[in-house]
Amino acid sequence: MDQKFIEMNAKCGELMHDERMPVDDRADALIYGICEHGLDYRPVVRDLLAEAETGRKLQKKAAAEDQTPLADELFVGTIDQPRFSAVVTRGRDLAYLASTREAVEGLNQGDPVLIDVQSGRLAGRDGQVPAVGDVVTVESLPAHRPYQIVVKHHEQSQLARLHHQLFGKLDRCKPGTRVLYDSQRRFVLDILDTGTDGSELLTDLKKLGTVRRTDVGAPKAIAEEILDRVRQFVEHPDWVATMHARQRCSYLLVGGTGCGKSFHLKLVAQEVHDLVEAITGERTSRFVVCDASHFWHSLFGETEQRIALWAERLQNLGARPLKDREGRTVHFPLLVILEECEALLRARGEMQGSGHLFDRPLALLLQKTESLESVLEVPIIWIATSNRIDLADPAAIRRLGMRRVVFGTLSLPEAASVLTTKVPGDVPIFEENGDREAARNRLFQKVLGYLYGPSPKQGLVEVQLANSQRRTLNRCEMVTPAVLEEAVSSAIDECLRKSHRAGMLLGLDADAVIGFLHRHYTGLAHTLRPHNIAEHCPEWFAEESPVIHNVVPLVRRNRRTWMPI
Repeated sequence: MDQKFIEMNAKCGELMHDERMPVDDRADALIYGICEHGLDYRPVVRDLLAEAETGRKLQKKAAAEDQTPLADELFVGTIDQPRFSAVVTRGRDLAYLASTREAVEGLNQGDPVLIDVQSGRLAGRDGQVPAVGDVVTVESLPAHRPYQIVVKHHEQSQLARLHHQLFGKLDRCKPGTRVLYDSQRRFVLDILDTGTDGSELLTDLKKLGTVRRTDVGAPKAIAEEILDRVRQFVEHPDWVATMHARQRCSYLLVGGTGCGKSFHLKLVAQEVHDLVEAITGERTSRFVVCDASHFWHSLFGETEQRIALWAERLQNLGARPLKDREGRTVHFPLLVILEECEALLRARGEMQGSGHLFDRPLALLLQKTESLESVLEVPIIWIATSNRIDLADPAAIRRLGMRRVVFGTLSLPEAASVLTTKVPGDVPIFEENGDREAARNRLFQKVLGYLYGPSPKQGLVEVQLANSQRRTLNRCEMVTPAVLEEAVSSAIDECLRKSHRAGMLLGLDADAVIGFLHRHYTGLAHTLRPHNIAEHCPEWFAEESPVIHNVVPLVRRNRRTWMPI
């Protein structure tokens, strides 16, 4: 009997929760199954089932609402008609959500809130999440629109609402102020303190490397001249003031790739910072290195903003003189390096391509650089480098007052000095026969004889000018530090390969160095064209601008590796 009663209860429980049957049918089935005395309990059971059904549905709805994703929006205000509603952002539009006064109590314009998108109700407050957005500049504050502001966003003027926390800071929202802007909801959320001392422009000393005069081999005179300028400003500022010397001097280093421009700049940086350390006791960077990537942007107006911001930071940096070991003020110069300046000082008025896009940024850059001289409290030395100075704007070069220094071919003594640096005295030489120094000197003589001697013939290409003149470009006119370094490195690699096969270290072979040089110049002779010859022999174009009509190779390619006799 007990087992039958348990089974009947279990069946009644399943029947009571069977939502496939209407409530009345479940009540009828249950009442006749459990009423033993014929009493009609259907109304009571029906009400109990209806309440239970309603409770289950509410539980399911609450569980679903707990899993519904919420959207973060910003509170704008409230309206009373036609019913009390909370006004919130919905992207760039506004949404009016039915609410109560208690739900919006304490909310002000710009406060973040959470919205249940499905039910259209305020679900909570989102004050724990920090605000993010775009950094823009203020254009104006319309007098007839309180608590609204005009900002510049992607070269477009947009009217935005102010966060309520900024209502008392309108005096700080001056034109040009940088603010945090939520472009999706058109809200200005915060005023950014972008004040900086400009130290972020200084190049890390580790990136400049360590280069000494012994590493360069044959330093150009321009390196010593720049260092002399720095010493004059630091050690004899009274002399500079008495002679009314300019606080700005400019240099333009021109030459092909591998001519030593960057290496000389690293040498200057090393010795300048040695001087800084000797005077101040701290090794502080005074180099600002930049190129076109620091300024150009795909958005047209963003380029001008970057130039203006860079000039402002450089001005702030120049307002911070250094202190020597005794605490006295030292006006130590800033050295600003413009790498690959032809990309930054692009020629204006080009008819082809997109040359017109460079006109406005270039004009702004020239204006900012000229105005810096009058506001900086320290001297400034501009140093620009270029592989293709013919692409730069001539008027900009003249306006900046840049002295042109050509980094071209090496003379015979300079090439010997570079080889001495690239081949140290402890490097084994092939067939040195116990006298390494004599073998090293023989190697230098053979390599320099190939580069500057008459055999084989010096001529690489014949250059035909537009005025019917003909010039011969010789091998000795295209010797650069990079070519010598690559030749020695290639010969060392060949020495290691042969030594591995022979089972013993053979040493550096002069013929391997000369073999690489011959292959290099032969290949170069067949790749020179009228449009790229200026990059390989900048001396020809230093004082004049000859028009190249044609370039004819004077050497033939040979599939066999050339070996000197």
